[in-house]
Amino acid sequence: MASILQVEQIQGPTSGANANTIEIASGQTLNVNGDVTAASLTATSFVNNTSPARLRVNTSWTNSFSSDTWIDPSGWNSPVFDTHSGFDTSNGRYTGQVEGYYFISAGRLHGYSGLGQAHSHAIKIMKNGSQATYNNFVWSLTGTGSAYPYYYGTAIIYLNGSTDYLHMQMKSTTNVNNAAASLEITLIREGAE
Repeated sequence: MASILQVEQIQGPTSGANANTIEIASGQTLNVNGDVTAASLTATSFVNNTSPARLRVNTSWTNSFSSDTWIDPSGWNSPVFDTHSGFDTSNGRYTGQVEGYYFISAGRLHGYSGLGQAHSHAIKIMKNGSQATYNNFVWSLTGTGSAYPYYYGTAIIYLNGSTDYLHMQMKSTTNVNNAAASLEITLIREGAE
């Protein structure tokens, strides 16, 4: 059951730097019923204060790399969504705009024609240029033809909300001529470590 508070009038301070201002804490929602004009109710960064930081972005099929060589995926498309504008398509970096813990899922999909052979494929999630997680996968199929396996790694990583950034790297024990990468990031808890 929800609590209901009814009041005739809410008024902030009438003088000083915050005159006629009522502050709503980050993550809280103000629902208004009744007559309110735009002049009497304004929201500063309302969406950013109530929406979790979220990103989803993919690359095109332009990533190629040699055996046992780590690469930063390139060819990032515009994000499907990036609620806090933290992703840079030019370098594949996500800079957290809100301090807290983020859930990261980094994946890749590539054409695979070496059926009958086992190959190792790896993804690293990097924080500030250093390895934060490492995920290794071994893929082997018998027969002829081709396949398109999808590999992904996940992690929960703290970002300070200003300078910490994330990006991913990938490699294989075989040459890869067409690979796509994906990155999904969600703020799961605000606040300091």
